[in-house]
Amino acid sequence: MLKHELQKIENLARDENYNEAWQLLERMTAENSQEYRVWTTHAYVHSRQGETEIAIEDLSKAISLCDKEPDPFYTRGILFFQRGSYRDAISDFTSVIKLCDYHKSDYYREGAYFFRADSYVKVGEFEKARSDCAHIASGMRTWTDKLKTKEDILSECS
Repeated sequence: MLKHELQKIENLARDENYNEAWQLLERMTAENSQEYRVWTTHAYVHSRQGETEIAIEDLSKAISLCDKEPDPFYTRGILFFQRGSYRDAISDFTSVIKLCDYHKSDYYREGAYFFRADSYVKVGEFEKARSDCAHIASGMRTWTDKLKTKEDILSECS
């Protein structure tokens, strides 16, 4: 039920129905304040509203409640990247990769390597960026600061 309610809140936020999303989320928070997924939903709604710093705080709260889930680290890493806090992003994406190993799951792995490689480029650590690119499929593309491919990152390492 919790998962269903949180998805409903995210859908409301996606549709920019923030008042209703916040009303439901306040009730969910009162009933489930120690549930990390409530805080990742807080972060999602804040992020949709352009409140990056508050979203980062919400994700930090989620991580403090459950530090074995890669999703809050991954999402916070992206937010750190977007605001130019590349060292913080590298740390979070490193945590994601370790948690992928811990869970024996590749769900977030390639994305984490991609963002970490681009973060390494931003701080001038090109050898580490190239090393991370070895874990990324040729032709993979995603939006970091712009739409990029693995090959774009490698060319920035030259």
